[in-house]
Amino acid sequence: MRRPAAPVLAATALAAGVLVALSGCKVDLADPTWHPRPAATGAVALAAGPEADAGNDAGVPNSAEFAPDAPALGLETRVIYSDAPGARIAARWIEIPGNDVLNSLLRGEVRRLIDENAAATGVAYVPRADGPRSGAGVVCQPGSASGPVGELLADPVSTAPGDGRSVSVVCEIVAATGRLVVQKIRIVVADGAEVQTDTVRTLYADTHGAFVAEPADLLDAGQTPQLLRSIVETLKIAAGAFEPAMQEDPSGWPPDRLTALFTDVELTPDGSLVVRLPRDFRTDELDALGALPDDPPLVVTVPAVSAGQYLTPRGTEIAAALAVGAPLDLPAAEARGREPVDCAFFACVALTFDDGPGRYTSGVLDELRSRRDAATFFVQGVNIGGDEDLVRRAFDEGHQIGNHTWAHPHLTGLSDADVRRELGETTAAIVAITGQRSMTYRPPYGDIDDRVQRLAGMPAILWSVDPEDWRIPDDATLLERTVDRPVPGDIVLCHDIHENTARMVPAILDGLHARGFTLVTVDQLLAAAPPGIGDTVRSAR
Repeated sequence: MRRPAAPVLAATALAAGVLVALSGCKVDLADPTWHPRPAATGAVALAAGPEADAGNDAGVPNSAEFAPDAPALGLETRVIYSDAPGARIAARWIEIPGNDVLNSLLRGEVRRLIDENAAATGVAYVPRADGPRSGAGVVCQPGSASGPVGELLADPVSTAPGDGRSVSVVCEIVAATGRLVVQKIRIVVADGAEVQTDTVRTLYADTHGAFVAEPADLLDAGQTPQLLRSIVETLKIAAGAFEPAMQEDPSGWPPDRLTALFTDVELTPDGSLVVRLPRDFRTDELDALGALPDDPPLVVTVPAVSAGQYLTPRGTEIAAALAVGAPLDLPAAEARGREPVDCAFFACVALTFDDGPGRYTSGVLDELRSRRDAATFFVQGVNIGGDEDLVRRAFDEGHQIGNHTWAHPHLTGLSDADVRRELGETTAAIVAITGQRSMTYRPPYGDIDDRVQRLAGMPAILWSVDPEDWRIPDDATLLERTVDRPVPGDIVLCHDIHENTARMVPAILDGLHARGFTLVTVDQLLAAAPPGIGDTVRSAR
């Protein structure tokens, strides 16, 4: 009969004061030099059951205790969210800006899931942004990789509501130190409430792209027999075995049998090695003693001080980085507005700001930079004087600078010469600051005709979403118009000269992210079909 499962299996053998009569063994209690055999202790810590798998106070480190602020660290949360029938997918993961190795791997994994879902349902993926605004500010939730799957499927931030097949991808940052970021990616595929697959993938990424390691890269295969011996010995000690050494020699086992035992391993933030053994793990001698817990999985923790003997060189490198706990070292990265963005994969939207620069522009730029978002600023020439640094900063941080005329007139009511002057003088001011000519313009009030287009000599960028923020709507109305109304491909008109708009920018950005949008410049939004001279564009739809 098996011993009852306990959160932690004690690693202490028989009490020293118990006298046991052994055949062929003579004990002289009058001999002052005689002492009982010391109690045996195991080399590893053991825990069992669902609580152990999620982490507890008995020696199994819990990554939920590590809750970093990803944006503050310089990391970026990416979101894809579609609740379309047959194409329900909610995916959230962390990228390292400037690390193409990790970022391409993660996007490739999400693409694979999208393609598999399309093959299973017959419904092609189209970028959408259906996520709830309640997910604003949600990044990689601590504990999401080990929490109950039912809670994940019931959470509209993690799983798109609806019937039929769904794909959920959630993330958890385990550690971020030096040149190392450790991230768990949990993938759940379900049909309604019925879980089809629930897997966790742990990635150990060098921040500069030197490597992305997975659990299979951590353990030295030549040392797994000794690790198994330590596990079996500790289990036997807990079961009260007087001779706890493993009787069977695992060195003679087929390699695939050993490999199968150690597929779920990880290094924790304190450098400990954690092994989750398969639910069907057993050996004859453990069965004979009833030494296995009734409530799998069995979780083994090797303390950091002794974990090194079981690790590969890569595993040793990772463990050392975890032990040092240095400040995070990130690579240089292009601004979002200057990198290629696949708007057939991400749900893209272009947020634009008119009439600046002004007293609130700096704060708007701060919020965009803290989230690594891109925007387009259609500047007025008359407002540039004295605020050249704001235009230069916006350009340097990767935002697009567009021409919004010199003094905001109705262009259709001006002479040819005045149209040329309004646009030409503003272009000259932009070139003097950025060194680049503005390639797009926005006619004030959207007032345009064929003559103005011919005189302008560049595409006119209008808008498809107008929140009328210049009317100073209340905060709830402004959020509804700027966050809830846009669909992928939209161009949203705002003004960075109004206090209410500038004050609400953090909530607007977070709300758009929560829905699943990627914020891009107008040029990035239209990259698949760039407009030509004389064209008028309202959106990419």
